[in-house]
Parts: sequence; C-alpha cells; structure tokens
Amino acid sequence: MAGFKYLCTIGVLMMIVIPTSGQSIVSYESYFDNYLIRNIGIEEGLPSEPVFYTYEDSLGFIWIVSSAGLVRYDGLSIKQFNTGYTGGFLYEVHEDEDGHLWIPSVNTGVHKFDGKKFTAYKNELESEEGLAKTMFVSSNGNYFIGMYGVGLIEFDGEKVVARYSEEDGLVANTIWRIIEDRYGRVWIGTDNGASILEGGKFTNFTSENGLPHNKIRGLTEMFNGDIWIGTDGGGIAVFRDAKPYKYYNSQHGLSGDFPQFFGQNPVDKSIWIAHHGQGLDIFNNGKFEGITEQEGLPSNFLTYIGFSKDGTGHIGSEMGLSIFTRKLVSTINKNTLGIEINPSISVIEEKDKTVWIGLEGKGFRYFSDHEWSKLEDPPEFTNGYANGAARDPEGGVWFSTQGSGIIKIKDQKIVAHISEKDGMINDFSNGLAFDNEGLLWVGTNKGINVINKDHEIIRSYTTEDGLLNNYCLTMSSSSDGSIWYGSYGGGLARFYKNEITIFDSTSGVFGSSIFSVFEHSNGDVLITGEKGVISVFNNENMVYYDTEAGIPNTVFYGMSEDEKGNIWISSPIGVFKIDIDEYNQLRKNEISRVNYSHYTTEDGLPTRRLESGTNAVSTRIHTGEILFASSQGTVVIDPEKAIIETASFAPYIDEFIVDENPLPVNSIRELTPKDKKVEISYSALNIKSPKKTKFRIKLEGIDEEWVYVENRTSAYYDYLPDGKYIFHVSAIGPDGQWNKKTASIDFTVLPPFYKTWWFMSLSLMGFIAIGAGGVQIRSNMKLEKLNRELETQQKIQKERERISRELHDNVGSQITNLITGIEVSNLHVKKNQQDKALSLLGNLDTDARGAMTDLRETIWLLDKEEVEFEAFIEHLNGYLNRQKRYLKGLEIKLDSTIDNECVLEPGQSMNLTRIIQEALNNCRKYAEANEFIISFRLENQKLYVNLVDDGKGMDLDEEIDKGNGIKNMSHRAEEMDAKFQIKSDGISGVEIEMSFDVKIP
Repeated sequence: MAGFKYLCTIGVLMMIVIPTSGQSIVSYESYFDNYLIRNIGIEEGLPSEPVFYTYEDSLGFIWIVSSAGLVRYDGLSIKQFNTGYTGGFLYEVHEDEDGHLWIPSVNTGVHKFDGKKFTAYKNELESEEGLAKTMFVSSNGNYFIGMYGVGLIEFDGEKVVARYSEEDGLVANTIWRIIEDRYGRVWIGTDNGASILEGGKFTNFTSENGLPHNKIRGLTEMFNGDIWIGTDGGGIAVFRDAKPYKYYNSQHGLSGDFPQFFGQNPVDKSIWIAHHGQGLDIFNNGKFEGITEQEGLPSNFLTYIGFSKDGTGHIGSEMGLSIFTRKLVSTINKNTLGIEINPSISVIEEKDKTVWIGLEGKGFRYFSDHEWSKLEDPPEFTNGYANGAARDPEGGVWFSTQGSGIIKIKDQKIVAHISEKDGMINDFSNGLAFDNEGLLWVGTNKGINVINKDHEIIRSYTTEDGLLNNYCLTMSSSSDGSIWYGSYGGGLARFYKNEITIFDSTSGVFGSSIFSVFEHSNGDVLITGEKGVISVFNNENMVYYDTEAGIPNTVFYGMSEDEKGNIWISSPIGVFKIDIDEYNQLRKNEISRVNYSHYTTEDGLPTRRLESGTNAVSTRIHTGEILFASSQGTVVIDPEKAIIETASFAPYIDEFIVDENPLPVNSIRELTPKDKKVEISYSALNIKSPKKTKFRIKLEGIDEEWVYVENRTSAYYDYLPDGKYIFHVSAIGPDGQWNKKTASIDFTVLPPFYKTWWFMSLSLMGFIAIGAGGVQIRSNMKLEKLNRELETQQKIQKERERISRELHDNVGSQITNLITGIEVSNLHVKKNQQDKALSLLGNLDTDARGAMTDLRETIWLLDKEEVEFEAFIEHLNGYLNRQKRYLKGLEIKLDSTIDNECVLEPGQSMNLTRIIQEALNNCRKYAEANEFIISFRLENQKLYVNLVDDGKGMDLDEEIDKGNGIKNMSHRAEEMDAKFQIKSDGISGVEIEMSFDVKIP
C-alpha cells in the first residue's frame, strides 16, 4: 500500500476506529477500509475515460468533464451533452449564480452551458489561441480565466474587464490552477511559481522564497483557510496568512512528490491528495496514508478530487471516475481474526462484556480488553464447528457444535464438555436456551436434552413426547418462563408450565421450518419461518403480519433490537430494519403497513446472504452495535451511524421522444395521428447505492396496473390510439423500498380527422340538409364501417405493441449486446490486444447468428392468426435440434399425448416457446442434469405442459431474488392467462407446471 511503508518506518500504526455509543469492537488498519469504491469507465457508459474534473450540482447530479466533453451521472446512467459544443478539450466546470455551468476549453476559449446547449466564448476573450486551462467564478460575479501561455483574464460574461501577464507582475503566463480565497485574494498557480493578486498587485512565490518547486499543479483552500499548493516534483507547500507555513513530501509519508489536486472531506475534514502516478493519499490527524491500483483504484494517475456534502468522494483519473461511498456496515473478517477463512456461525456476548464468535472449523475467537484473541485453533475438545450459543446466568457462555456435543467457556477456557458419551441424544446440536430455573435446554438433530447446573441430563423430549419433529433449528426463552423450540420441518413448539403447545398455520405460525424466535423488550415474541411472514405472540394470542403489512418478501434468519427498540433482521438478501414506532402503530392497527430499511453490499455488507439455522446468528452487544454471522465474516452495524438517507431520492423523466425527435419535457405535448413511436426515458438519482434501484411504470389509458421493468430506463409505445395519457414511473430507493415520490408526464394523441368535432359537425349538418332516408342509411353504413375500422385498428395496435415488446426484449437486447461487444473489440484493437479482439469477435459472430435465428422464430410465431399444435411441435423440434451442439450431454425428451387437434393463439405460441427456452437454458447452465423432459397433454380444452429435469435442484427463494429468469417465465405465463408453478426441494431436480385454455376446431 503506497505510503504505508513510511508509516511502518516511523513505527506508527494508524488505526481508524468507528465511534459508537461505546468503544467499537471494529478497528480498521486503513482509513480507506471505511469506504466502498465503485469505478466508472467506458464499459459503464463513460464516453471517454480521462476525467479532468467533476462538479455536483444542487440536485445531486455529478457533472463530469472528460476528453469527450460534458456528461451527467446520476448513479444509474450517464448522459452526454454536446448541443452547441464547438470542440476542444474541456478541463473544469464551475457554476454561476444563475445555475449556468462555465467550462474552460483548450482551443475554444470557455463554454457556458445552460442545461440544454453550449455557448462558446472565444472571440469575446480576445484570444486567438483560446487556450483556457482553468477558471473560477469570482465573488463579484466575474470570471477569472487562466490561459495557457497568455496569462490571466477577468471576464464579465460579455467582454474582457482586465488582463494580467508577466508584464503586469504575474510570475508566469502559463497558468494551471486559480482560486479565490475567503478574503477575495486570487491565487494563481503557474509553470514558474505562484502569484497572489490582491488590490491590483501581485505577490509572487518561487523556489527562491518559499516554494519547494516552481511548477504548480494543485491549489486548494481548506476549511481552516490554509492554502495547499501541490508542485510537480517538490511535494506540498501549505500557506497560512498568505505565507509559507509547512511542507510535506515523500520523506514525511507522502506517497509521491507530484500531487495534482486536493480535496477536503466535509464530514471528517480529512484532506485527500491526488497524485500523478502514485495513487491517492489521505492526510488525517497529522498522518498520511495511501492507496493505489492494488486497493481498487482504476489508475495511479489521478486528476481531480471532489466531494458531496455527505462525504461521498469523486476521484478523477486517466481511467475514468471513482466513487468513494462511506460504509454503513462494518465487518470483522479473517484479517482481523488471523485465520484463513471468513465464515462465522454464531455470535454472543457474555455477562463480563466479552464478545465471542463461533467459527466454521476454526474454533472460537473472543474480544476482550480492546483486542481479539483465539481459543481452540486447532480444536482440542471439539471439531471447531460452532452452532448455537447461550449466555450462562452464572457466567460464561455455552456453544453447541456440529458433531462434538456442547461446551462451556468461562474465563477464556473450556470448563465443561457434554456429548453422547455423557448421555446426550445426539452430538449434532443447534439451539441452546436457559429457562428461569437455570436449566439448559439443548436442541439436537434427534430431540431435546435438559441439563441442570451440575451438568447432568435430567430430561429428554422427542416426537414420542409430543414434538412434531426432532430436528432442532433454534431455541429461545422468554421472560414468562417459556422455552420455544423451532424445528426443521416440524413447526414451532412452546414448553410452558409442563405443557407442550404446537403452533401451525391454523394458530398463526406459518412455515414448517422455524429460523428465529426473539423476545422484544416490549414483551412480544417474534417468530419467523415462512417467507414474508412475521408471527407475534403477546402471551395471550398469536397474530401474524405478511407482505401486505409491509413485511419484506424473504425468509428471516436472526433478529435483534437496538437501544431504541428498532428491530433488525438478517436474511438471504441482506439486513432489514423495522422502525419500532411504526411496528407499534401496526400492532395497534393505526397503520396498515410498516416501512423498513434494507442493507445490502451497496452499504458495506460483505455478502447479501447471512448465516441461518441457529439461535445465535445475531446479537446486540454492550457498545450498542448489532452483530450478524455470515460466510464472509461477522457483520457489525452501529444503529446510530447506519442511517440510509432517502430525502433527495426520486425518479425523474429525462426525455420524451416521438419518432426519434426529442420534445421538451416541460412543455405541452400533443401527438398527431401520423406520429407512431413514443419513447420515454427516465432514471433516478442514486449515487451511493445504484444497484438497489428498480423501476415500475404505468401509462394511464393503457395500463391498469404497474408494469415492473427491473432496471430498464426507457419505455416504448407504438401506434397509441387517440386520447389523453399520463406516464408514471416509480422506483426503489436506497432503503430498498418503493419510494413515495413518483415522476409523471402527460401527453395527448390527437384524433384522426374523421373523429374531430368539426368533421362530425359537418357530417351531421350534411345529413340534416339531405334529409333523405337513403342518405341516412348510407351514413349509418359509413359510420359502422368506420367503427369496424377503428376496432380493427385497435386490435392491430395491440398486436403491434406485443410484437414490438417481443422484438425489443429479445432481439433488441441481443443487438444491443452486439453493439457493446463491437465497441469493446475496437478498444482491444486500439490497445494492440489482437488476441482479445479476435476472441470477442468470434463470440459476436455466434451471437449475431443466434439473434437472426431468434428473429426468424419471432416472425414465424407471430405472423399467423393461429398456430396449429402439430405445427408448433414441429417448430419446437427444429429449435431443439439446433440446440444439441450446446447441450453437453444433456438429453432432451419431447412427449406429447395429444391426438385431438388444437390451435394456439400467436401470443400463446410465442410465450410458451420462450418459457421452454428459458427453462432449457437454466437447466443447461446450472442444473448439472442428464435429462430434460418436455411433455404436453390435453384435457377439456386445456393444455397441460410439464418441464422436468433430474439435476441438482435449486433454492427457489434465492433464485427468485437474484435473477430475472423465473420472473420472466411467470410474467409470460400471466400474459397467456396460464397457471404457472415451479417446484424444487433444493436437492434433486426442478419441475415447472403450466396449464391454459386452447381452441379446438
């Protein structure tokens, strides 16, 4: 790590500690461990990778100045602006009091951008070369422009107010940076020193009177008024009160002596330094620390540093833009614990505030006296696989294990070990809980043992005693003396006053496997098992809340509460927080839905899928922090710091395009009957967690319900009938919920002439004037014909919309991939990476042929009023034969017992084909199957379709959450009014069942 070797030399180990309500158990060796780095380059849509400058406007958009011009970044998309742009390299961007952006440009002077178009100023600067390198907007409203080789120009927006050059006392005419300090002094960094302009006079500094080097590259005023000057080879000079004050170079720990730019973090006041070749440094508490490409930067040649108000950093480099976002979540991983692997299984804190982590095969680690230590590595008494845990009322903690019984640890020693040799039902134990009498309840894979204070087994419970299942997942106790037993496959049991009560769906507990039982400080016992359901027991009755009450649609593993009572829950898709005030209102029926916050890898989680299957996957410790076990370390959340801001988040309408012609978004939009294609582009501003953002859209006048489009940011409509329309877009925000704010745009499609009021009026007057019955009959015939034509047009319109969606979603996406691949191959060619280019072009050839095949199939399936089932089967066989070379040993069987003739509608044939293709593709890629069976049968005008493989199965919850394949199949089934069900036990095979009505001639 650049710069770190210098810290080691002087014997200083920099520790950045996150403050909490108590001393945090997380300490970072590096300041940058607090940050996530997201890099944006050409592959992410940036038109050019060298980024020279960024600017965050009042709305939160980031404007990027690169060699390709000006672009805007909202976290999800990049939009380039070039209307009126006259060329030349743009270097910086500054905003005036009217909200206009001013951009210096080499060869073209300066540009003003008003949000829509550029206006160039070159002749107005009276500079033939137009070599503007840097500028700022002065407090008096004028623009100071630093020229390359021509000196300094003061410009009022229309004409030159003043010029300054070497003849006027400027130290040099080639200017690289200029700023105005809080006192109105203008600082000019040149190729031959620094000048300060004050009251029309210059004060100059060179290597002869205070500068370490004459070439100035960085120039920034810090919050305390100090001016930091970066030189090209001499390090940093700090000026205070317009005089040299301090110096920093590589001998002081700076990573290099060529600092290019400075930025100061508005949150912690640390100073960040961009180097030309040595990466990024941070100066904090008088010490330097650096990172380079090795720690995640795209390049060590940096150009700019900017910050958002919340401390998000924007770092420009020769390879694009890097976004530094502060982690809301910390992790204790293998580096902290000194082990080879990350997985933690259980977390618990004993009475003396010692924090314990049970590991996977590596024993136990504990945090005491502000440091981590190990116990059992390699294991001595156990196999090192921890499971559940419980705090002993008399001190110490108990751990259950996978195959070694249970152990008690006290004073950092194993003081008790109980296993099958001592009479336990089974050595594979999971849940542990103490009752009010101090007895230890142990849930194993074969039932329950109860152990007294002398470590004697005094009772056992199995299915013979009333349990529905002997396999324990979790155990918990509540303050009323209850012991709760959550099983794997047998539901929930409560032991209370020598009675066993079984809870199932009839009593408000859903799911045969119970993952978590947690008593809240308000007395409620919360139980989770079924996906999207939390059951609540209040010592009298059991109620439940599901997705209709705002509960996230996922399985919950572990639960804890923070000091305010807010509920924190782990899951296979991250961590959720439910606000206690909203929870209480829900319990009192004052509201119908609760809101939540969703934490993912975008917030610092090392993995979305957290640990499950024991009673100790989550706990709150004395510092106020909440711990969650995961396969990538122990997740630590400080509730006081982990606040997800959503106030500035909202979707917005970006463009309204009719037949490829953009119309103003904020004006009246009227379409004529000749206008055919409407495209509406939309997005949302989410710099910190863009991957969370998903969209749904609705066009009033066409859609009755929301249409879920995932991360697609454009909507297409062809041949809309006349009428008034309102387009709405809604988005999932940084908290993982559908944001209450929506964006809308309305427009009108004007009617054809024969439906206008004047045409109808003239027709009516004509009918009255003629007054003849025959004319009336003919008129009626004409009107009937017109109505039939309109009905026909509407049917054609719906069919065109369907065809348009099919082509866009399938062939269109493939063509987009081809275009992207060609662009990337061109980059490989430019970089003389011929092998990569040829390999990519070979893949593109295969993809292009596949796109052509898909296009032919789409045309065949849609170019018919109806498709005979026999012809459909023949077409399907043709597709399967073409796929054989990709199947890698997978055998496909097609079984149809249909003797009677039946026909499919075009939409049915298309959607059924796509569902079969998607299922076969998933089987080929992931199932490791030997056989894939497609079967059809016809009963009572209903077609039954079964798709079955003999592969390894899949976790349906995980697959639905992480991908679009199952969702797409489900949506296609909905379009054809088909019943759709997918089954898998996660071990052997996947089965898809469908049924829908068909016509029988």
